[in-house]
Amino acid sequence: MRTAMMGDWTDRARGALELGMSNDLAQAYFNDPVDPEALGIPDYFEVIKKPMDLGTCMSKLRRGEYAKASELLKDVQLVWFNCK
Repeated sequence: MRTAMMGDWTDRARGALELGMSNDLAQAYFNDPVDPEALGIPDYFEVIKKPMDLGTCMSKLRRGEYAKASELLKDVQLVWFNCK
């Protein structure tokens, strides 16, 4: 029973992430890790202590690294927090 419930939220989360990641803005800025060297921001890791992007969230979801939806939500919120 627990496996069926777990699969249910992960399937819905995967669909929501896929939808969000298909947006042009997401594809340009949020789907891949920041490359500080390519972008000329050498102090990026001094400012952003916990980098996160939607592609990493999706990879972690597919690998089963999230035990519950709130863990995924925390990572997605970190993407937006890092934008500030």
